[in-house]
Amino acid sequence: MPTDRRKNPRLLKNLPFKVNLQGSDVAIESLDISCNGISCKVDEFIPEMTRLEILMILPSVTDFEGRVAFPAQEVKCEGVVVRVEEERALDETKFYNTAIYFDKIREEEKQKILGFVLQEIEKGHA
Repeated sequence: MPTDRRKNPRLLKNLPFKVNLQGSDVAIESLDISCNGISCKVDEFIPEMTRLEILMILPSVTDFEGRVAFPAQEVKCEGVVVRVEEERALDETKFYNTAIYFDKIREEEKQKILGFVLQEIEKGHA
């Protein structure tokens, strides 16, 4: 069985976010996220090594009693596309599984993502 060598936890979660690509905002949905990067499904091809400005709104997370354990927060950072794999849906629609590494992210923003990921994992949404 392969072991996950990542040093930070990763959450399988569909989250909407935006990237700025050549002056235009592109809406994207994540497949998974960690405080180091995000894997997403994109309708258009974004070449590897493309630099992106990223804006995410992390949703609030409630505990088992319904109390807010993690408030909704905005995260801004920059990243670079490190992997692109062309795929086709069952209806033959083309899309690209794209991995983005957060290479310019303040520690405060990283901690927001980590807090969100850990709260979701604790709640059983890994």
